[in-house]
Amino acid sequence: LRSSCTYYHTPATDKVSSRGVCGKWNLAPYLTWGFIIPQHGNHMEIKGGPSESFNFGLRFKGNIVQWYSLGGSVEIGASWFRFNKRAVANKADDYYLSPECIGIDDMPFQLRKDKVRTSVINLEFYQRFRLMAGGLFHYGLFIDTGIYGGLIFSNRYKGKILFLEDDGARDKRQRGIYSRAINNADRFQWGVRLRLGFDIVAIYAQYRFNDITHPAQLPNAEVGVQLTMPIGK
Repeated sequence: LRSSCTYYHTPATDKVSSRGVCGKWNLAPYLTWGFIIPQHGNHMEIKGGPSESFNFGLRFKGNIVQWYSLGGSVEIGASWFRFNKRAVANKADDYYLSPECIGIDDMPFQLRKDKVRTSVINLEFYQRFRLMAGGLFHYGLFIDTGIYGGLIFSNRYKGKILFLEDDGARDKRQRGIYSRAINNADRFQWGVRLRLGFDIVAIYAQYRFNDITHPAQLPNAEVGVQLTMPIGK
């Protein structure tokens, strides 16, 4: 493969260049925006479009040869699982709307919207195959395959509620937001990732092997885009 940059050496001094995209190693921050894929069966039914994730991370890449690299990353972010409209017959029997639901157990209400947010810190280890040179920052066309795992340090439920009159009519004057921490949810996750990118933009897919139960399982698959912010040349 022909390279669009000089690997490991700088033309002026002919000394090893240790940093930068074309050096022995490269360190770069990145952002990801993902979309959670709905699943059926035992999984909670979610809205595919509005259910999303955002992450900020720092990626290390060590160039073994021009076409092959090994690396790792650390990232922090959150995912929002926005549920399809749910009919809650008895809030005391609902996992999210617990019996102490905002202290209004005797007041009828209608659940309008609800979601679960999970906040995570992930570690990833990956290998990169550089298929073709090119691009403004010389990353070229590449494929990454890797594994990830992390700590879910926060689980939180949030619901928008519309209270009702005794006859079942909507009382437009009374709306509420119910929010509470989910303390007995799963705390760890792990899975696999695949990325296809050109230069600083990539698309990715990931699948989580373990189930996160709230008590129904949250979907495991996600696809999205990644933007890298290079440091050095």
